[in-house]
Amino acid sequence: MAHPHLLFLLLLLFLTPTTIITAVNVVPVTAVEKGDTAEIECTTSDDGGNKKAPRWYRGDNATGVPPIPEIKDLRVFVDASTGKLTVKNATLEDSGTYLCQAFDQDDSATAELHVYEMPSYLEEGLIVMGISIALIVLVAVGLIVMAVQHRRRAAIAKAKLQQKMQRQLRLDATSH
Repeated sequence: MAHPHLLFLLLLLFLTPTTIITAVNVVPVTAVEKGDTAEIECTTSDDGGNKKAPRWYRGDNATGVPPIPEIKDLRVFVDASTGKLTVKNATLEDSGTYLCQAFDQDDSATAELHVYEMPSYLEEGLIVMGISIALIVLVAVGLIVMAVQHRRRAAIAKAKLQQKMQRQLRLDATSH
C-alpha cells in the first residue's frame, strides 16, 4: 500500500495551479493623419501558447480606469478576437499613451499613438503660382520693350544711313 504522505504529495502536485508566464507584445509607436483610422496590435500569449485578447486602457496606468470597450460600433474599441485597438476618425486628442494589459494582469506594455495634421499648402501654392505668373509677365513685358527699342534703334540707324547716303550722292553729283 502506498504511503499516505506520498499520496498527499501527489494529490497536492496535481491540484496546485501552475504558474503561467504571460508575454505581451505591442507596436511601440503608431502615427496616423487626423481623420484616418489607427490600429494598434497587441498580442499576448502564455507559456503554453494560449492566446487571449488583452485589455486596453487609455494612459499608462490601468488603476481606476475602465478598459476600452469591445463594441465595434464605437469610435475607439478593441477587437476581442484579435486584441487590436482601433481608433476610427482619429483626432488630435486621441494622441497619447495606451496600455495593453495581459488577460491575467501579470504583464503589460504601452504604445504611443501620434495623430498629426498635415497642413494645407493651398494658400502657399496659390501665392507661389501668383508670384510665378507675375515674373513671367514681367519677363514678357521686358522682352517686348527690348524688341521695340531694338526696332526703333534699327529704324533710326537706317534713317541716318539713308540721309548719309543721300548727302554723299548730292556731293558726288555737285562735284562732277
